Amino acid sequence: ADIKLAAAGMARLSKGGSAVYLFCMNRGERERLGELLLDLDADKYCALVTAPVAEGFILQRAKLAFLATSEIFQRRYRQAAGARAKAKFFKWADLKVGDFVVHEDYGVGRYLGLKKLAYKAGEEQVDEAECLQIEYAKGDKLMVPLHDFSRVQKYISSEGKGPRLSHMDTKTWRELKGRVKKEVEQLARDILKLEAERGALRTGALPDAGHLEEEFAASFPYEETPDQESAIADVLGDLQQPKPMNRLVVGDVGFGKTEVAMRAAARAVFNGRQVAVLVPTTILADQHHRNFTNRFREFPVRVRSVSRFLPKPEQKKVLAEVAAGTCDIVIGTHRLLQKDSGFANLGLVVIDEEHRFGVKDKDRLKVLSKGVHLLTLSATPIPRTLYQSVSTLKPMSVIESPPMGRLPISTFVRPYDPRLTAEAVNQELARGGQVYYVYNRVQTMATKLAELQKLMPNLRAASIHGQMKAEEVEERMWDFLNRKYDLLLASTIIESGIDIPSVNTLIVENAHELGLAQLYQLRGRIGREKQKAYCWLFFPGWMKPKTAAEKAKEAEGKKKGRKPDPAEEKRKRRAEGWGLEESLAAPEIKEKEARGMTEDAMKRLSALEEFTELGSGFRLAMRDLEIRGAGELLGVRQHGFINTIGLDMYIKLLNSEIARLRGKAEEELAETSIDLSLPAYIPEDYVGDDMERLNFYKKLLNAPAGRVEAVIAEFEDISGPAPQPLKNLAGIIRFKKTLSAHGVRSVAQKGDAIEIFFHPKSPVDAAVIGSWHKFFGDRLGFIPSRFGDGVRIAGVADPLADVGKAVAAFPEKKK
Repeated sequence: ADIKLAAAGMARLSKGGSAVYLFCMNRGERERLGELLLDLDADKYCALVTAPVAEGFILQRAKLAFLATSEIFQRRYRQAAGARAKAKFFKWADLKVGDFVVHEDYGVGRYLGLKKLAYKAGEEQVDEAECLQIEYAKGDKLMVPLHDFSRVQKYISSEGKGPRLSHMDTKTWRELKGRVKKEVEQLARDILKLEAERGALRTGALPDAGHLEEEFAASFPYEETPDQESAIADVLGDLQQPKPMNRLVVGDVGFGKTEVAMRAAARAVFNGRQVAVLVPTTILADQHHRNFTNRFREFPVRVRSVSRFLPKPEQKKVLAEVAAGTCDIVIGTHRLLQKDSGFANLGLVVIDEEHRFGVKDKDRLKVLSKGVHLLTLSATPIPRTLYQSVSTLKPMSVIESPPMGRLPISTFVRPYDPRLTAEAVNQELARGGQVYYVYNRVQTMATKLAELQKLMPNLRAASIHGQMKAEEVEERMWDFLNRKYDLLLASTIIESGIDIPSVNTLIVENAHELGLAQLYQLRGRIGREKQKAYCWLFFPGWMKPKTAAEKAKEAEGKKKGRKPDPAEEKRKRRAEGWGLEESLAAPEIKEKEARGMTEDAMKRLSALEEFTELGSGFRLAMRDLEIRGAGELLGVRQHGFINTIGLDMYIKLLNSEIARLRGKAEEELAETSIDLSLPAYIPEDYVGDDMERLNFYKKLLNAPAGRVEAVIAEFEDISGPAPQPLKNLAGIIRFKKTLSAHGVRSVAQKGDAIEIFFHPKSPVDAAVIGSWHKFFGDRLGFIPSRFGDGVRIAGVADPLADVGKAVAAFPEKKK
């Protein structure tokens, strides 16, 4: 950008009689621009204004000129997303009919959906309650009232495999949990040992660097999104501590994770420490080098890069600077992990896309990052990393606020069809865009390129893959960037590529062979600007599911004893052409109908089609965890036990054991069971969608007792005044949370009486009994029981009101 040229233009406009206003994005940019214009004696020609304006314009008649710094500095600005989005409620996965679940008391079953259950609420009154229906071994069914939904978790195994259904024999399930509990003891000790080792490590705290750091933050040319601000605050807060940071920042591609890393790097460098930024590919290293150099260009910071793009003599020179301490920030691939690499005063290691590094590289990363601050960036973290984060073994910040104007990417999963491919390419080229075509078979890539050029004779296309020389890859990428080509046929090498705003259509052939993280990263290559983007995921046409007519014909053939000819079937399928209209209207592909494709592959493609909304990377990683399984926790194989009882139950037992070893474990009491003869559910005519109702139930059950009414108020904002069954449900959930904390085992209505039982040996406050005498008088009676004594309240007309009085007698538990 030539500020002198801009100043001359403003002087010309001003002398022509126009009032000139120059719009800056933030206070820092306004201050710096004011200083630059003052040096050029050009400040008298314009008025500086702080406001987000993407492009300038001139009103000739009014003699007004509005200019934008985005045009002077030739960069695009993201505007702040107006109001902060409501906090996201992260859940493992939405329950679907047929999914496996784990009930804390009964074990592993299959979810059959929501079912209304009629029950007698009085002599003549019949009410309904909504329940989860779960199937167990031998076809046994369990109906779980939705106010007990918290006792049911989605089943996730260590390897993504389906489980064996439990029998409804609670003794067997208890024994199984007991065996697993013994096995997790060693893992709990390992975790505490690792935590103790981390806690014992000390590193130099990196305090606020004052004015220099403020200037760097103010020079960010965009407004931070709310989640980005939160992530930056988390990271800088960690750096102020004398113990090494180990934080994961999760955010979709283009949502601002790099700026979070730059703020951390600035803090480290301004405190006299070095920063190493590790990336998995040379192209990404080159992109980061340009971004970091551009961001730090006005500050006394030396940024260098090491990758195979750099000649060996240059690599040695950069490594010598790093070892001598004259280089502040070094960006590189695994080259930085080799034995000849050393640092003078390393303070921060930033790892981008950790899942792309191999096992050996990860071992070296552990050595490099020991005793220094570590920041990991990822759009789709590997499941093990993600689960450690969720389990609080590693703190995590999530960036889900999209930049303003960003549109979700439309994703389609279809059988491969050349005509549909040509239609998608031509549609993109017609609007002046470019196309990525991912074809991950290097041996036949030349044939595929020729096929595409025969299909579209005027197409300008080039190909790149990982077996080409780095210089050749770089040259073709730059030619593509400069629009010499319309389509780039590539292997997954573009997964971590440079940002090209004009590329807004992605076609992936044989998408079923790629992992979810890979597919998501590839999809992140498009839709970086405000242009609508399209992603086509193709699997081979012969995997196309059979139509109802084909199935009927095959069944008829079997009856007559004829065997289908596989070769003839394959030939017919390949000969079939699927046009654009037919393809878009294709019926949903059922998981087990796509022949030759694994169930996991179908789930991966379906997940991508399902999670098209912005900021869905975190939830996609959750789905990946579910599909691939939890794998190894802390590198210790425990898959047999995880598969037996499910990951959530396993983690619950593990956390309980960790708490016990820390000496913080309280005696674990089961949740209070409440059974009252009144309707307590979310009516279907209030929230019609089953999935939404389940999410509402989950949100209510996860809310603290004091927040239940606030959650109901949120529901009312969306769906109108709460009906009585929902109010009853809220009361039961609130009471359950309070009573569980005071050792109450159960509350049950029997006719016109309510019985309240305590757990055995639970201490009962005399003041509580005194209050109950005061409230209920002669209606109160005592019931001795070897399972824990209780009381009976007779003559109950309004069960919820009387239980409310009983709950009110308990003192508030101190946290």
